[in-house]
Amino acid sequence: MIPVGYADHDLAILQFAFQLGGAVSLCISQTIFLSRLVPGIRSTARHMTADEIIAAGAGNLRALTDSPETLHVIRLAYREAVRDVFIFLLVAGGLAFLGSFGFEHKNVKTVEEERRIAEGGATQAAEVA
Repeated sequence: MIPVGYADHDLAILQFAFQLGGAVSLCISQTIFLSRLVPGIRSTARHMTADEIIAAGAGNLRALTDSPETLHVIRLAYREAVRDVFIFLLVAGGLAFLGSFGFEHKNVKTVEEERRIAEGGATQAAEVA
């Protein structure tokens, strides 16, 4: 349990860890995406470079080719790369969920009531003395 005077420090650390986790997972996701997309494009769409397809982005793939077959193959490569990113995010979220069971879970209302009773008892003891 966090002492009352340290709550602001702990919340700052929690926010920092949250932001750092988001930045790290974004970097990992982009690495997974590119490492799956580039080989997929090289093996299927040989007349195009991976840089051209990445620069075009997922929304502008139709401008790269007039061939429906090539467009379909490029979309399949994108689909496989995005699928692998979602698998990573699902596993990371599951591990974070399992890790949350290692922390102490308390009802905030109960803790507040216990503190109020303890403060009231201390105040009454001071008045008697």
